[in-house]
Amino acid sequence: MGLRATHAQHESQGIANSDIETLLQIADTGISELRWYVRDLRADASSSHDFLTTLRQYADTFRQTTGIVTAIEIEGPMEVNERLSCELMMMIREGLSNIRKHTRSAHAHIRMESHPRHLTLHIRNNADERRQVVSFKPRSITERALALGGHARVELNPPHDTTVRVEIPL
Repeated sequence: MGLRATHAQHESQGIANSDIETLLQIADTGISELRWYVRDLRADASSSHDFLTTLRQYADTFRQTTGIVTAIEIEGPMEVNERLSCELMMMIREGLSNIRKHTRSAHAHIRMESHPRHLTLHIRNNADERRQVVSFKPRSITERALALGGHARVELNPPHDTTVRVEIPL
């Protein structure tokens, strides 16, 4: 509310401030994410349609806020329960946030594959070719994967792709 008031005050004085507008967009995105998370915690069950719709909406909002275009690719039937739906969204949010914070990539790619006994999530970006790609371990994503009985690893693919790969048993 304080940001909105400051923004309105600047507008009334004819002062354009793109930094405040960007902060408003980020705050709106964060609030939307929290509302989605709370709504899903209250839901009795989650359908794959709702999950995929929410994922696509989040990717669009992420693009609008950060300028990073995020492609989504789904392979196989995505039948996820409420807990898995929430955990996947949190891992995807963390992965995209890491791309925004730690790279100059203009593109991200989310790929999910449903197999008979497990689900695989790939979060990929093209690193800036001027930066050296170093090995890292995304702590939050790894912890979430372990809590679901799965694992996460980072794949550094020449020349500049980085993929966080998460496998979760179903």
